[in-house]
Amino acid sequence: MRATDPQRLGLGRFPVTSGLLALIAALFLLEELRGGSTESLVLLQLGANYPPLVFDGQWFRLVTATLLHIGFVHLLMNGWALFQLGRLSEVTFGKFTTLSLFVFTGVAGSALTLLSTKISAGASGALFGLEGALVAFFLRHRERLTPIGKQLLKQLLVWSAFMLVYTFAVPGIDWLGHIGGFAAGLAVGWVLRPWQGREGAFARLTAVVAGLVIVASLAALLASQRFTAIESPERGLAVDAPGSWRSDEGEEGLVVRDSLAQFGSAAFVSVGSEPAGAPAAALELALVGDGLPEGMELGPEPRQVGDWLRQTFVWKLPGGELAGFAQTRCDAGGCLVVLAGAQGDRYGEYFPLLDRIAASARRLPPAAGPAPR
Repeated sequence: MRATDPQRLGLGRFPVTSGLLALIAALFLLEELRGGSTESLVLLQLGANYPPLVFDGQWFRLVTATLLHIGFVHLLMNGWALFQLGRLSEVTFGKFTTLSLFVFTGVAGSALTLLSTKISAGASGALFGLEGALVAFFLRHRERLTPIGKQLLKQLLVWSAFMLVYTFAVPGIDWLGHIGGFAAGLAVGWVLRPWQGREGAFARLTAVVAGLVIVASLAALLASQRFTAIESPERGLAVDAPGSWRSDEGEEGLVVRDSLAQFGSAAFVSVGSEPAGAPAAALELALVGDGLPEGMELGPEPRQVGDWLRQTFVWKLPGGELAGFAQTRCDAGGCLVVLAGAQGDRYGEYFPLLDRIAASARRLPPAAGPAPR
């Protein structure tokens, strides 16, 4: 069997292993540039696994989570393991099967993690999957192994046992993801046939599917951050916001909120409409109403920002400080009033986004009635 030839492990090209390592490194760099790989909000923005969001339709997190890492040590450990296991898998199963195994077992690990409500990320589930597949394959075909192959099997068994103990001994490790990936790898590895140097059409097909799954998942992640129209025909209002934002149907006006609000972002934009009048009066009504809310401090005098008259504010609430702005624009149909805010220490980070959403606020044209016949 080719897997017993140790010289193969140090020679030749390993396109799948190299490609995955490059992709993981690039995404880790993006994590750091976006604010840090240990920041929950950054991880969630870039596709970490979190059951409530997956069940809300963000299925791509089952895949993208396997490409993210939490901290440099996590990246180094998994990168080293991928370098070792990926090359051995490509020698044993071929490059196409290795890619399929990585994606399938990674998704299996992520899926089992859905049993626990927590943020998780890392290639560990897929790495346990590769290891499980190699262990099962070598055990199934152990009568054909050379002495070198048998030595590899012993090393894999010892390393698997060590990593499983480590998984349960160290707090904070996603053991569900590890077990899910390892079990999936064992199941697939047991039925794989020895590779004779050329992978068949089925292996190529599954690799194409696996590659498309990665591409589709990354595309879905980008789409979740792309601006789309959020409309409320009942209220006659609309704004453009990232696809991951959600409207709050319990509010009187059109209110859209960041779906990651519980992770340090209380970002929201509220849109309402007032009868026709002066912009300054509509702005005062939106902020002050019957009296300035307790803990709210208004900024400098209102100023014109494009077509909008804007007033900033800081609101000190029991749960923390909220910073934001209100703005209004009036025409013959009335005054459109927008309130936007975010948690105080993140307001600077969210301001460009809030500004863009608020500027897109608009009225919808009246619904057309039944056409005469």
